[in-house]
Amino acid sequence: MSPSDQGSQVDVENTMARLLSPELPDFSLARRFLQSAGYSLQALATHREEDLSRVRGATQHQARTLSSALALLPFLRREAVALRGRRISFSFEAYHLIKSRLSGLMHEEAWIILLDAAQQVLACKPVGMGGVDQVLIDPKVVFQMALRQDACTQIIVIHNHPSQDAEPSRADIRLTRQLKQASKYLSLKLLDHLIYTEKEYYSFADANRL
Repeated sequence: MSPSDQGSQVDVENTMARLLSPELPDFSLARRFLQSAGYSLQALATHREEDLSRVRGATQHQARTLSSALALLPFLRREAVALRGRRISFSFEAYHLIKSRLSGLMHEEAWIILLDAAQQVLACKPVGMGGVDQVLIDPKVVFQMALRQDACTQIIVIHNHPSQDAEPSRADIRLTRQLKQASKYLSLKLLDHLIYTEKEYYSFADANRL
């Protein structure tokens, strides 16, 4: 397995672990799911819910959640191709790009938009899933994803507020400072941190808080 393949596998494990157990990600369970399909997402997507529930340590709810998520793979692949190369120069462009992923959610999710030096989209990936009023975003995971993406030099972090209040919380402000501080030691630039709601958004860059 090449280094890039290994990095991709780690990204998949991280995302799956947070999907299956948002409050306490179970990386071992995510790895067992992948092992059951020879570390192939395509092969795993052919497994039925009953097959997934037989994986050691998996609950019926987790098997159902994973089965539903895997059913979206073809759509996500097509969307990823459509997004690649799209340029983001303003915060509202990032807001509209992420709408299809965060609209209507009753729980918090965090995503990262990976961009090249010309601010063209390379990828858009989930980095955290939480409850109704908080989401765990690990800066280490954010920057690992960015560093593994070829040609990525800039990132935008976005998470939603199901309460529809776009005002940043103390935790949001603290996270933004952590991301900004960490980016100084890496060859990456934090372009923005957006808080998404259905009718409006908050941009730390627009508010001069980066």
